[in-house]
Formats: sequence, C-alpha cells, structure tokens
Amino acid sequence: MSIFSKDKVVTVAQRFESAIEYVRTISNGSNETNQFIDVLKMLKDKPDTSAIKPAELCIDIVECIIHNRAYSSDRMLALYNQAQMMYQAVFVYDDETPDFDKLRLVFIEMYRERGVVEAGMFDLKLFNSFTDKNKYIVLFQAICTNPNANAVFYKIAGYGISIREFTLDDDMYLSNLINVATKLSRQTAEQMDATIEEEKQSIMRMNGIYNVDPVKIAQVERNVSEASQIIASGIDVLSQVDEKGKYLTRLTDELSERMEAKRKDEETALDRKADTASERLEKILDEFTENQKKVVLMEKDILIKQVFADAEAELTKYKAMAKTIAASTSMEIANLNKNAEGVLSRVTNFVNSDSQIQKALENEEMNRALMEKINKLSMLNDTNIETMQRHMEMTSARMTAPQEEPMSIPAPVVPAMTTDMSVEIPPINPLLDPAIPFASRWDIVMKEKKRREDAGEHYHKMFDDVLMAIMEDANPYLIGPSGCGKTYMVKQIAKLLNMEFIDIGYINEEYDILGFQTATGAYSTPNFYRCYKFGIIAFCDELDNGNSRATVKLNSFLSNNLDSSYNFPNGECVTRHPNFRIIAAGNTEGNGADANYNTREKIEESVQQRFLPVHVGYDNAVEQNILKDYIDWFEFVVLFRMATDKWSDVNGIAAQGILTTRDTSRIKRYLDNKSFSPEKIIKYEFVQTKDAEYLAFLSDEMGKNLHSYPQAQALFELFASQVKYIQVHGNRG
Repeated sequence: MSIFSKDKVVTVAQRFESAIEYVRTISNGSNETNQFIDVLKMLKDKPDTSAIKPAELCIDIVECIIHNRAYSSDRMLALYNQAQMMYQAVFVYDDETPDFDKLRLVFIEMYRERGVVEAGMFDLKLFNSFTDKNKYIVLFQAICTNPNANAVFYKIAGYGISIREFTLDDDMYLSNLINVATKLSRQTAEQMDATIEEEKQSIMRMNGIYNVDPVKIAQVERNVSEASQIIASGIDVLSQVDEKGKYLTRLTDELSERMEAKRKDEETALDRKADTASERLEKILDEFTENQKKVVLMEKDILIKQVFADAEAELTKYKAMAKTIAASTSMEIANLNKNAEGVLSRVTNFVNSDSQIQKALENEEMNRALMEKINKLSMLNDTNIETMQRHMEMTSARMTAPQEEPMSIPAPVVPAMTTDMSVEIPPINPLLDPAIPFASRWDIVMKEKKRREDAGEHYHKMFDDVLMAIMEDANPYLIGPSGCGKTYMVKQIAKLLNMEFIDIGYINEEYDILGFQTATGAYSTPNFYRCYKFGIIAFCDELDNGNSRATVKLNSFLSNNLDSSYNFPNGECVTRHPNFRIIAAGNTEGNGADANYNTREKIEESVQQRFLPVHVGYDNAVEQNILKDYIDWFEFVVLFRMATDKWSDVNGIAAQGILTTRDTSRIKRYLDNKSFSPEKIIKYEFVQTKDAEYLAFLSDEMGKNLHSYPQAQALFELFASQVKYIQVHGNRG
C-alpha cells in the first residue's frame, strides 16, 4: 500500500512510477536528482537489482525518503545509498533474516518523517544490543524531545553497550537507559561524563563487581607483614608478662588472706557497737513519737476551726461576686435584645420600601450564574486562603439548605463510608478549578504558604514541585528513603489546599481499590471509592511494596479526564470528582529491588508512565528549621549524616542507622522537655545498634570535617568518648 495514495497500487512497478513522477515534480534539475530518477527507473524495470530485498520493502523506503519534507531532492540519492548500507547491516540474511517482518516495520519506522535517520541517531551496536528492535525506537522517542538530544544519544549509546551484559532483559535495559537519559538531559558535557561513570559503577556493584585499587592491595599486604612482626614480638612480651603475673597472683593471695582475717575482726567489733547504737536509737524514737502525738492532739481542734473559718469567708465573698455578675449580665442582655429588635425593624422597613432591592431579589435566580463567576473572581484578589475556605463552606451550605429558611454556614461534611446517592457532592475547590487562571491560584497558595512559614512552619525543598503537580493533576510519585518526610509533606499539601487526604496504604489486592460484594450481598466500601466520589486526596504509600498485578488497576483512575467515571462492584457508575487527586510514594524508582530495599517489586510500566516521579531526599534545611534553637545539635547532625554518606560511597551499599527527619524531631522533643541528657541522646540515637568498626569509621570521618562545624565540638567529644569506650571495653556500658 503506497504511503502517498489512499488508492490500492496493484504492482510494485506502478508504485515506482508514482515515485518517479513525484520526484520530477519537486526536482530542481540538479545532477543528483536526475541520477536518483535514473536509479528509480532501473528499479522499476529490474527491482531485484536493489540491495534492499524484497522489492516491496525497497519501494517503502524510497517513498519514505521522497515524502520526508526535511530532505531536499539533492540528498535523496545519498539517503537511498545510506539505506542500502543500513539494510545490509540490519538484515544480515536479506529476507531470510530471523524476525524479518518485525525488523521490516522497524526499518521503515526509522525512515519516517522526524524518525531515527532524520535525527541522525542510528547506532548499529546499540541497535543490535536490543533483542526486541522496537525498544530502540522507544528509546529514540524518549530522547528526541530533548533540545540536547544528539549529545544525550551518543552518551547513551556508549553507556548502553557497556552495561548490556549486566541487565536481564530488554525491559530492564530500556528502563535503565531512559532513566539515565532523563538525568543527562539537563546536564553539561562534564556532568554527563560523571553521571555515566556513576551509573556504570552502580550497575556493576549491583552485579557484585567492584573496582579494587592495586595500590591499596599492596598497602594492605605491607600492613599485614608489619602486623605479623608486631604479633611475634608481642608474644615474647606476653610470656614475660605471664611470669610476672603469676608472681603477682601469689602475692595477691597472701594479702587477701591477711585482709580477710582483719575484716572479720573489724566486723565483729562493729556488730557489737551497732547493736548498742540500735537499742539507743529505738528508745529515742519511741520517746519522740509519743511527744509528737501529744502535740498533734492538742493542736487538732485549733487547726480545724481555722480552716472552716477561712472557707466560710471565701464562700461569702464568691456569693457576693456572683450576685453582682448576674445582675450586670441581665442588664446587658436586656439592652442587647432591645437594640437588636430596633435594628431588625429598621432593616426590614428599608428592604420592603426600596423597589430596587425588591427587583434584585426577584431576579436572584436569573443572576445566580453571574454571581458565582463574580465570587470566583473576587476571591483571586484575596491573599488569605482562610477567606477562600469560608467561601467554599458558604457555597456548600447554600446548595443544601432549604430556600424558605435562613441559610446556615456549616463546614462541608463528607460521609465516612457511604454509597448513598442522595448525599450532596462537595463543590469544586477553587484552588483546583481550571476555570480560574493557574497563575492566580498559585499566587494565592504561595502567599498563604509564606504566611505559615512566617508563623514558624517549615517545608521540604521539594514541596513546591509536589504541590504544583497536585494542582496540575499530574499524579506525583514521591521517591525517597524512609523517614525523609514524604507522608508529612502530603499532610501539609492537604492542609494548604483545605482538603482531606486518606492514606490507603500499599495495594495488595484489587479490592483495596474497588471494594467487594460480601457474602450477604452488601458492598464493602473502600476508602478509594470515597476519595474518587467526594474529591479527597488518595495517598498510596509504599506503592513499590504492593502487589504489581493489583496496582495495575490504578490505570483506570489515572487518566485525569474531568468527565471520567467508573463502574464499581456495587453497580454504581461514579463520576470522578474534580477535586480527586492521587499521590503515590515509594523507596525505589519502581524498577524492583535494589541494594537498600531488597523486597521491593517492580511497578508495572503502564503504571509508571502515568506517574510523575519526584525525588524527595533528606533535606538539611528541614533539620536546620527543626533545630534552629539548638545550633550545636544541628551541626552535629550534619556531621553525622556526612559520615554515613561517606561510608555508603566507600562500601557501595546503604549505611546502617542513617539519621532521618523523624529522628531529628524526636531529638528536639528531648531537648525541649529537658528529659534525656546529651550523653543519653548520643547513646540511644547515634551509638546503639552499631558495631565498633562502623562507629570508628564514623568518628574518624566526623573528626576530619569538624573544623567546618565548630559549634558541634562538645557533642562530637561526647560521641567520640563513647565510641572509644566501646573499642576498649567491648561493651556499651
């Protein structure tokens, strides 16, 4: 089928004739164009002379070349010759090449307009590294949208060939190449080289391959030799010490026998004295007790009378005060009632007598839509989100209250668990309303965030990116280690947008999303149903720890179309609420287990493609805000975290006992409450559960950087002393 005509072309020769006529129409009369026409004429008459077999594939490529508007007629012959060379490299056995039909479609796709050939991104080695050649096209499409695409492609080509042997299959291979390409897209050439090297080392470490420096090996061998000599000389010294020890033992035994005899004599004498002193003390105590009983009995009546007299005086005073307050309150209430009746009467007369007001009231229904628009626009001029929240509550109340009675202003209420169709659906949140310009909504949220920051609240450095993704309905996936503040960030976002959020946890089965029919025929309503119907944020924590087959069900809810709907198992077709949002979080990028989290599963590719990945790591600025009143502790935390990061870099695996944001908040609580001493905090939060060798490494590394954090000097000395004690005594005291 020709790509130029919708009509069926009967023969290959007719398709070549159509191609020749088309080239003539765009020809500029150059020698190159005329030569290309001659080649086409020859192929028309003798199609088997082409290096590209069969003839149908040859004419497909010719049509792609001449139809591509990016190619001038002068270049067409050169492109055809290039296609013949690429064909020979790709189709080693011509049309007998295995999977010829699949390769044929890939080969044609590379010559399409804005395809691989036009972009100059064909690398034979990289192409051959894929078992499924379609993956090469997918990689090209992922890279070509970047303005720095060519530089990124050639970096990826070399990198891909070098790591191919360490990847299990094409899916894992392609996923890794796309992730690395995404990192390179915003980097300079030097940064690209560093990133490529870092990724290579990471892949090799995951496969158990480590670069070992020969210089370090030689140094270790020298150290072992010196240690052997020291041990030999130490054995001689120990033998001499053993002899002296035996002599000291005999001397100690003799002294112990003498001291034991002396002790027994002293104990006997002390026992006699103690018995005498005990008898005297008992006698004195009995006399003192009798005297105190007499004094208490004598003063008992006086004390009771005094207490009752004081209580009676206080009671009289409070009764008089209460009477005074009651009288004043009654007068105030009477005055208020009198004034309220007068004001109400004047307002009623004014409304009834004013014809313009009466006319406005009569046209209320006609102007309702206009007033709604005016309300939205007026809200954009208000920098306080609290005012917007009150407006939303008034709107919800106006929709549900009877029109004959005065309207109340209750807060919007969403039922905890219900499928009742009569429950009022909350209105759209103005901060998420696409009818209001995004810049205006964003400005309001940022002003409110600034107000809260001035009041003492602190936010993670990635907070604005995640918030923007929520307002744009982009399904953010928060990637970060345990304890870095992902869940707390979601709580802050919900609070700032005046929304409710529900942590539905990780997804183990489909019914965690859809619910199920019980044995009695009732519908077990899941939290996800409530979020979807009533416009609540659904937080899918530990998405990479769930069942990948069950999480695929999320695809039905991630399309983000405002008019989407879903038929739940109870038979109800639920329309997606405009406020509904999904936020997911995990410890990995979704590509399966790694060195740090070895039980995580790979998230299905179709689910990954619908999420926006946002890396959320530990933020020292958050710790600085938490410990702003304890600068010495903040600097100590930074030192400790730098040391654990260094240990991870040296050993190629995650360090144990990494300090998290939760740990920092707990330390602040100890300091505010003055509960645990600094020594105890160091012991329980930084030393316990870590082995001596690891602690020694951390102490040495922190000591190297201490000059940059002088206020942590005293706390570092406490830490170093506890580490030294463990090294010397072998226990933690």
